[in-house]
Amino acid sequence: MDTTQKSATIQDAIDAGACYDADELKQIFGRRKSLTVKQIVALKIPDEDKVWALTQFHFLDTKEKSVRFAIFCAEQCLTDFEKWDANDKCPREAIEAAKNWLINPTDSAARSADSAARSAARSAYSAARSAARSAYSAARSADSAARSAAYSAYSAARSAAYSAAHSAADSAADSAQVKFLVKLITGET
Repeated sequence: MDTTQKSATIQDAIDAGACYDADELKQIFGRRKSLTVKQIVALKIPDEDKVWALTQFHFLDTKEKSVRFAIFCAEQCLTDFEKWDANDKCPREAIEAAKNWLINPTDSAARSADSAARSAARSAYSAARSAARSAYSAARSADSAARSAAYSAYSAARSAAYSAAHSAADSAADSAQVKFLVKLITGET
């Protein structure tokens, strides 16, 4: 199936735990039985809801896509984390370990990514919990199922965005994530 034509139904959204109830989803979907990536992006809903929809398993359907998105989210937070603690290299190392897994997707690389992520999470937990979670999610995704990795990355990015930026920056992050996800899922540049 052409990846630009992947779609989600109302039941998919309900099963995944959408924040909209069935009646609201019916209104969003209109007469359509399903929504493609591009139709979701065109909806008049907040970008954060678009990110949620596009990170569901039927769109981020491979571990590679999930890891790429997790890395993207972690990198969005990395600058703020490094401003806070320039000496702590654990989050950057966790992101690099996840990137290495993309190049060499072996169990050994996944364990290395997981180990680096755990170290990043431990070293930064008390003061930069959100940034550490984001880095941990990026590397942990290499060792996790695609669906949980995508959700973890999304959750970490949301958490980090709220603690590190004002609403304008949060909106910009959501918009950037939507654009990144469209390219990732559809293969468009």
